[in-house]
Parts: sequence; structure tokens; C-alpha cells
Amino acid sequence: MSETVSFLQPRALLEALLFAHGDPLSLAQCAGAIGMSEGIAQQILEVMAEEYLENSSSGLRLHYNAGSWQMVTKPELASRLAELLPKQEGYRITPAMLETLAIIACRQPLSRPDLEILRGVNCDRIVSKLLAVELIAECGKRGRLTLYGTTERFLHHFGLETPHDLLRLLPAKE
Repeated sequence: MSETVSFLQPRALLEALLFAHGDPLSLAQCAGAIGMSEGIAQQILEVMAEEYLENSSSGLRLHYNAGSWQMVTKPELASRLAELLPKQEGYRITPAMLETLAIIACRQPLSRPDLEILRGVNCDRIVSKLLAVELIAECGKRGRLTLYGTTERFLHHFGLETPHDLLRLLPAKE
């Protein structure tokens, strides 16, 4: 059986890995999995992504976001899949959470007192919720203060490459 696996094409191995893993994988992880350079892995992934886009009979696509690759379902199938799959317990992002996330994303790393000065309200519960759903994480210390920044999950949730992409979405100052 191991002989069969060793003869798999790098593309087939990448495709299977991305499908089975489910979560985004970095280019370095993909390259390591097939034992090739990141440049070759990038070329394979780009060809695969293009082929999935062109294949109208496939329900999948290869998505690149925030420096990672992920096998996902085509967006146009979302409503039908929602009908077929069991409901998942999710989390709801409130307007206060969204405001807090935007401030952290634009000014990170940021301490809780800094955040409270900018928002003008206590942020203990919101920061706790954002930590719990892994949209922010502790990213250092300034003296005795904990600093917070956005996570990779935040980037994937909002379809961003970097936190600075948020600034491009904001309206231009008049």
C-alpha cells in the first residue's frame, strides 16, 4: 500500500490533503506535503484553482486567501447545501463586536485600556467573546498589559489577505 501512495502525483496528493484537511493550509505546508519547493507547489495549486473554476460540473473550488489554500464548495451552492446539511452552532457577531474587531484590526497590537479609550466603554465581555471564537488572540505584552491582534481565522472569516485590507474597504475621507 505504501508503494501506491509514493507513486501518487503531487497534484493528487495536494488535492486529497486539502480536501481531507478542510482548514486552510499555507504554501509551506503544501510544499512540505509533496516534498517539493514552494514555487512548484504554488504552480500546481494555481493550475488546480483555474481548473476548478473552469469546471462547471464540479461543486468545489480551490480558494486562496490570506496566504493559505483551502478546498471549499462553490458559493452558488451555499443555499442548497444549507438545506441539506444539519444546522451548525455558530456565533453571532454583534455590532459592538464588529466595531471592536475593526478597531483591533486597524490599530493592532492594542491593549484593552487603549481599546476602551477608543470605544468609550468597558470592553471586557466583548474581548472575552472575541477570544473565545478565536477572532482575536493575545499577541504580546506592553509592560503588564496584554496586547491583542486579529487571527488568521479573522482574515478567513472576512475574506481578507491582511488586516490592512480593511482600510481599503473604508470610505475615502472627503
